Amino acid sequence: MLRVLTTACWFMATFWIPLLAALFIEKHVIVGEPIRYTAAEWSGVFPLGMYAAATCLYAEATRSHFLSFVARVTVVVAFAAGALISVGLLRSAPRSVTGK
Repeated sequence: MLRVLTTACWFMATFWIPLLAALFIEKHVIVGEPIRYTAAEWSGVFPLGMYAAATCLYAEATRSHFLSFVARVTVVVAFAAGALISVGLLRSAPRSVTGK
């Protein structure tokens, strides 16, 4: 019973990752809002990191070794997203101090 519940929760979490990507595309491609740093951008990175960690533990617990690859790819994507947002933070910091 616990394995079924855990699998259902993992599938539900998996559903949210493409939704995050779709919302980003809608905001910046369809609506046309320019990509610039805001603190809210971190709300997309955190779920990616948590999903990667949860997938890694889920793969280990269920001995589903093919999911380890999914976890590794998600870690790389989360790291890249975090790095890009960190660069945006560093670029916007002088503007926020000077007010320009």
